[in-house]
Amino acid sequence: MAIIDAKGNTRGKYLKATFRVMNGKNIMQGKGGSKKLTPKSRQTALDFGRVQTSNKLLRNSIQGVLNNNHCKKMYMKLNSLVLKQFHLNETIPQGQRTFLNTDLSSLIGFDFNSNSQFKQYCTLPIKFVKQDNNELLILIDSFKANDYFIFEGYTSQIKIELFILYQQISHPQVKKYETISFTIDKGEEFSAKEWLVTNPLSESITMIVGQLWYFKKTVTEHNVMINNKDFHPSCILYLDNGI
Repeated sequence: MAIIDAKGNTRGKYLKATFRVMNGKNIMQGKGGSKKLTPKSRQTALDFGRVQTSNKLLRNSIQGVLNNNHCKKMYMKLNSLVLKQFHLNETIPQGQRTFLNTDLSSLIGFDFNSNSQFKQYCTLPIKFVKQDNNELLILIDSFKANDYFIFEGYTSQIKIELFILYQQISHPQVKKYETISFTIDKGEEFSAKEWLVTNPLSESITMIVGQLWYFKKTVTEHNVMINNKDFHPSCILYLDNGI
C-alpha cells in the first residue's frame, strides 16, 4: 500500500510499483525479478505517480497560505479524489492522463480542514465569470454579514481571503499568485465588490482557495486570531485547467 507521509511524499507499493523518495524527488520503481508490469499496470502506475507529483506541486503553494492549518488526512483525501477523476477520464488513454486533460471540476468545494468545513461557516455566493484573454471576473453582491457567515464563539470579525494560484504543471518552478482579502464585522452591511484578475501563464491551472480567519477582541480591544489546526474553514472555490 502506498501512503503519503507527513511531508507529502509518496512511499510504499501501489499495484506492482514501489514509490520512494530519492534526492528530494518521488521515484516510481517497477518490481524486479521475473515478473514484469503488464502494459495496463504500468499505465495505471504512471497515472498514480502523476497524481502524486502534481498534487504535491499544488499543495506546496497552498499549505503555507493555510499556515498548515489543514487536517492530517488532507493529502490522502485530495489524492483519492483526483485519482478517481483520472479513472473516470475515458477520452484519454491510461498513462497519458494529466491535470490539463482531465476534468477536475469535482475538486471545487474540497475542504482542506474537514474539522471545520467552509460551507458550514460561509454561504456567501461568490461568482466567477471567465472572460477573454485569460481574465476572470470575481463578483460579490451586497450582503449582511450575519446572513451568510457564522461568527464562532466570541469572535466579532472575519477576514475573508481568496488565494489565487496560477501553476504550470510541466514546469514546477513557474507559478504566480495573488491574494484578494477583506474583513467583515459582526452585523456589518457589506457593499457589492468586483475584481478582475488575469492568468499570465500558458498551459497552467488557475485555482482559487477561500479561507476564513476569525478574530476576537481582548479586554484591551486588540483583535486576536483564533484559527488553528482544528479550526480553519478553507476550501477550493474555483478551478480552471482549460477543460
